[in-house]
Amino acid sequence: MKKIILTCGLSPGDIVMLTGAVRELHRCHPGEFITDVRTPCPALWEQNPYITRLAEDDAGVEVEECHYPLIHVCNQAPYHFIHGFTQFFNERLGTKIQPALFKGDIHLSEEEQSWFSQVHELVGREIPFWIIVAGGKQT
Repeated sequence: MKKIILTCGLSPGDIVMLTGAVRELHRCHPGEFITDVRTPCPALWEQNPYITRLAEDDAGVEVEECHYPLIHVCNQAPYHFIHGFTQFFNERLGTKIQPALFKGDIHLSEEEQSWFSQVHELVGREIPFWIIVAGGKQT
């Protein structure tokens, strides 16, 4: 099995898509990779079943800085964001990933799943709600 540490210093939304690409890597190539990550958002990887702690100096470990060059044709080609990272994996790792799910892959602990939402805490019952963040990156 190939041991690889994936690094990415991009924003949280980009890292969420990287979680989905890692899921797709393991779905399409089961048992071929042992993966770990180094990103600015370690909480997004907690409970993730596809992550195994690796050290950079472990024998056979490769470190790969992740990018999504497909972004440069985003207005000309009909691709989802997840294709950017999976295409990068295909080119750099020699994989043949075809994404099946077009979403990130965030895992919650049993404790986190048992929590009431903050809306429930405020109004005393479960009601559907959306969180909208209108802003983002600073340049």
